[in-house]
Amino acid sequence: MSWSKFTFLGTVKFRVTLWFAVLFILSSFFCFLLTFVYQKRYLDARLDQTLQELSSAIRVDYLAGGRGKRLGRELPLAEIPREHYNACFEKFPALRPLIAFANPSFGQIHYNLIGAANGELYLLRYDGSSLYTHRINKEANLSALKKTVYDNVLNAGSQNLFYLVTAANGETIAQSSNMEFFRVPLQRMEPAPFVNLETIDGTFRVITTVLYDGTTVQIGHTARQIRENLEEFALLFWVVTGCILLPGIVCGWLIARRFVSGISRIGVAAKKIAEGDFSQRVALKHDGAEIDSFVSVFNAMTANTEHLLMELRDVTDNVAHDLRTPLTRIRTIAEITISGPRDLASYRDAIANIAEDCSDMISMINSMLEITRIENRFEHLKKENFSLSEQLRQAYDLYSMQAEENGQTFTLALPGK
Repeated sequence: MSWSKFTFLGTVKFRVTLWFAVLFILSSFFCFLLTFVYQKRYLDARLDQTLQELSSAIRVDYLAGGRGKRLGRELPLAEIPREHYNACFEKFPALRPLIAFANPSFGQIHYNLIGAANGELYLLRYDGSSLYTHRINKEANLSALKKTVYDNVLNAGSQNLFYLVTAANGETIAQSSNMEFFRVPLQRMEPAPFVNLETIDGTFRVITTVLYDGTTVQIGHTARQIRENLEEFALLFWVVTGCILLPGIVCGWLIARRFVSGISRIGVAAKKIAEGDFSQRVALKHDGAEIDSFVSVFNAMTANTEHLLMELRDVTDNVAHDLRTPLTRIRTIAEITISGPRDLASYRDAIANIAEDCSDMISMINSMLEITRIENRFEHLKKENFSLSEQLRQAYDLYSMQAEENGQTFTLALPGK
């Protein structure tokens, strides 16, 4: 199939509509890319926050066991009052603070601090006058830790969440029941706070936390939901974009058609002018300053062309009328000479008369051409130096023979001669 059949592909309307669609698609893609990146970062940050909360819960269970909820809400160590710290360090100079809690009761806030000292784990509470200390049995806390692991995996699903808690010597302290699917990928994973772990079930986001005694807590959460959310977002975005694009293309076509309507009218008028109708004019419909200017110039050009053609027709008629008389006279002289006496004097008179008529016709044609050039400004007048003596000499040579035959005296006197 020849492309010449699809002439609309080369029209301005099609090209404007095509560029509109291309720019719309590029703009939509740019907006989609920005929104997609922002959405992905937001979902990744929310997943990381969830992992941090899960890791913090494991850390609390490892340090405080089942009493963690009774100790109050966790707060940064920097918010513990200075006198509480002083009382704790007086009791245990080598104390290493690990986690702090605030528990409001009876209108007062009681601060609880868990720290390590002398290889043991202690719970410290200062009431303003005395310090309460309690040695924590870490082994007793493991039951609460394992229960938290079991409950969280049960709620999230074994395909979505896993736990692994290992001691400093590599011994497994607690793990979720699905760890056989993740142990090998975890061993190949480079240590980092947050990493993406590729498994047969997809990508898992893994947080690694090292506790005070070297115990490592690794929690992995599937990123499947993020991928599904992004896929749904991309599908929804491009469906909406497509629904907007189709009416947009139609509107772009109509707008382009409106813009080039003035040019189309000029094309129709130009076609009729090419067929010989110079009376055609394009209506001014205020299609825009550029189109209106184009229409005005086109109409002025057409009017000027029509005027020149009318003048040319008049000049042609006048030339034909003016040339008819000398040509008729030349023909008459020639016929009379041929039918008359055949002597040299008759031939000379006839030739002289014909030459005079030819000279008149040449002069008439030159004058008309000169007037036409000046009126239509096809040529600019130029100053030239010419020899008047030479012009007179040519005129003398032209008419001297005829004067001699007529018995007339025709002399030429030039300066310096």
